[in-house]
Amino acid sequence: MYRSFGGDNRFRETHDIEQSQLLASIRQWLGAPQSEDAESEWRDAFDHDPHSWATDLQVFADFPVHEPWVTDLRNRKEALHMDIQSVCDYWKDNPTTFEQDVAEEIRGYARTSLKLYRSLAHAKFNPDSPPSIHQDVLMIHWLAVEVCKARPDVADPVAVVEEFFDSPHARSTPFLDIAACLWAKIAQSVRNPKPRTPDDGDSFDIKAISRHAPYCDAMFVEREFEELCRQVKLGERYSVCLFSMNTKDKFLVYLDDILKNMSEAHREGLTLLYPHLISILPYLGRQEENP
Repeated sequence: MYRSFGGDNRFRETHDIEQSQLLASIRQWLGAPQSEDAESEWRDAFDHDPHSWATDLQVFADFPVHEPWVTDLRNRKEALHMDIQSVCDYWKDNPTTFEQDVAEEIRGYARTSLKLYRSLAHAKFNPDSPPSIHQDVLMIHWLAVEVCKARPDVADPVAVVEEFFDSPHARSTPFLDIAACLWAKIAQSVRNPKPRTPDDGDSFDIKAISRHAPYCDAMFVEREFEELCRQVKLGERYSVCLFSMNTKDKFLVYLDDILKNMSEAHREGLTLLYPHLISILPYLGRQEENP
């Protein structure tokens, strides 16, 4: 279904989206000039313009499942389960407010990456030579490069990156903001008299929602996460409509509204691209008139 809807367009890797958003945030924090390219927002998440016409002729190639990859994914999920259980115990033993949980999630995101970078870094920062090709290390390095550009006299640009992650600009970075709010909601629910137990899939759901929601008009998510997103006002803050199996009827109404509000120019474009639909396009999405 994802391939059928997306065609030759798909989201970039999540770490690429994170890096694009963080680079924009740190440039703003540093007071560096920002690009005035109106298309820059979609470029953070896509390699190709998602607003362009796509052909309905697609060719896909499926290959046998790579078993070592499946085994690695299974092992990582098992390790993640142990990590989540440990964090859950910490939440129970350390009651804090929602905002405190959000702040801790923000700090926690960069803490491990910064520590790894420091352990691998050379004595003197070299913008042309990252200490490793590890994704987290590269992210810290490119942020530090932005610091060097804006403040060339700074002796330790990585220290400035650490300051950035304590700033409101880091807090307002879309994926960090969304993920931190959702994890904070889960942390609060763990401390309830009838506690919610974090699920292995929470990390995957939160990563997908936080990295992709800012670039979507609508998302269909798990039932529980639709409610969590509503509680943190994700839809209002990022102009995205969220649906789940609990609200599938509303989702169908949403799709019907898209058809009903289709412009004549759009219908003409569909006629040119998909000639086999000519017979139904004049009626597609339009309500029958009363006799």
